Amino acid sequence: MDIETAEIGEGETAPQVGWAAFEDALRERRRLVYDYLDTWPGASEFKPDDIHDAIFSYIKQRGKGLRPLLLLLSCAAVGGDEDQALPAAAAVEVFQTWTLVHDDIIDRDDLRRGAPTVHAQYKCRALEAYGLGEGEAAHYGRTVAILTGDLQQSWVYALMCDLTGRGVAADLILELIRRMSSWLTPQLMEGEMLDAQFSLVPPDALTEEQVLTMLSKKTAALLEYAAWCGAKIGLRGRADEQGYADKLSRFAYLCGTAFQLHDDLLGLTGDESALGKPVGSDIREGKRTLIMHKALA
Repeated sequence: MDIETAEIGEGETAPQVGWAAFEDALRERRRLVYDYLDTWPGASEFKPDDIHDAIFSYIKQRGKGLRPLLLLLSCAAVGGDEDQALPAAAAVEVFQTWTLVHDDIIDRDDLRRGAPTVHAQYKCRALEAYGLGEGEAAHYGRTVAILTGDLQQSWVYALMCDLTGRGVAADLILELIRRMSSWLTPQLMEGEMLDAQFSLVPPDALTEEQVLTMLSKKTAALLEYAAWCGAKIGLRGRADEQGYADKLSRFAYLCGTAFQLHDDLLGLTGDESALGKPVGSDIREGKRTLIMHKALA
C-alpha cells in the first residue's frame, strides 16, 4: 500500500492512506463481489436467455464498486469480518444495478458504461433477431429492461438471505432487509419521482434545498444504507453505544451527495467516451440538477 506521512507536530508524523491504497482496497473488494455474483448458483433460474443475459449485462461491464466497498470497510471499521458481510455487499451492488436499468428507461439514455443500455440493447436484438418494426422493437427493449430490473430486485433479497450461511443472526438479517424495503427503496423512489416532477415546473418554483433533497434521495440514500448495513453486520448484534452505524451512514450520505453534485457537473462538461454515458442528457430531459438550478436563476 502507498502510505504517505503528514506532519502533525514538531518531529512527529502520522500515517495517511494514499490514493493508491484506496484504489487497491477498491480493486480487491470489487473482485470479490463480482466473483460472488458471477458464480451465484441461483442464477440458473434466470430464464429465458434474454432475461438471463440482460440481468448480467451491467454486471459483466463492471461498475465502480463504491457501494460494496463502503459496506465492507464499514464492517471492518467496527471490528467485524468483511468476509461475513460479502453477500450483503453483493446485494448492494445488484440493488444499484436494478435502479440503473430502470433509470435508463426513465431518462431515455441509450448508453451506460460505454455500451448500450439494456432497453437499447434489446431493441436492437428485436430489430435483428425478431424482425420487428422500430416502435415494437423499442417496446420489446423496454419490456426486457423492466422485467430485468424487477428480477434483479428479487435477487437482492436472495443475496441478503445468503448471510445466514455466513453466521449472521436471522433477526439481524430481517432488520437489514426491513430497512432496505421500508426505508431505502421508498427514499430512492421518492427521489426519482421528484426528479421527474421538478422537470415539469418553472425553475423559480424550486429552492436549492428542494433540489439538494431530491439529489440526495436519488443517490446518497444507497450509500447511507451501505455504510449502516456494513456496520450493523460488523457489530454482530452488539450494542452500538458509540453510535458508529449512524455516524458512518451520515458520512456516507454526505459523500453520496457530493458524488451526485460532481456527477452532474461531469454530465455537462465531461468526455462522453471517458464517462461511458451521454453528455448533456440532463439538459435534454429538463433535469433540475443544482448546476442547472443555479444557471436558470
